[in-house]
Amino acid sequence: MHEQVYSTLADAASGLPTVGGTIQLPSGTYVLTTAVAIPTDRPVAIRGSGGGTIINSVSAITMINADSTTNFILSDLRFTGTPTEALSINSATRPRLINVSFDLTSGTPIDDTSVSNPSYSNVWD
Repeated sequence: MHEQVYSTLADAASGLPTVGGTIQLPSGTYVLTTAVAIPTDRPVAIRGSGGGTIINSVSAITMINADSTTNFILSDLRFTGTPTEALSINSATRPRLINVSFDLTSGTPIDDTSVSNPSYSNVWD
């Protein structure tokens, strides 16, 4: 099995195969200075390793933009910082959030306008 190494979370998201896939994040802090756009044409999962996997931003950005996605999964991680929004899933279909926490100094944790069939389990803000 071939494992691709990416320098940023955004590169990993855009580099997933056309059938979709999972981005596995080990414990650590991932600092975002620009939004991570999740592809809308394939299922994508971002899985952390628990509370020690931190996605942080001190910029006024949408940290992860998964608008209009289908079957997007986000699990086992924590958002920190001062973004405009930590996660945007507007018009997404069947997004799943599992064991996700938001410890923001400012900003909106989740923008989920017009979401169809969401599933949130152990989501804290």
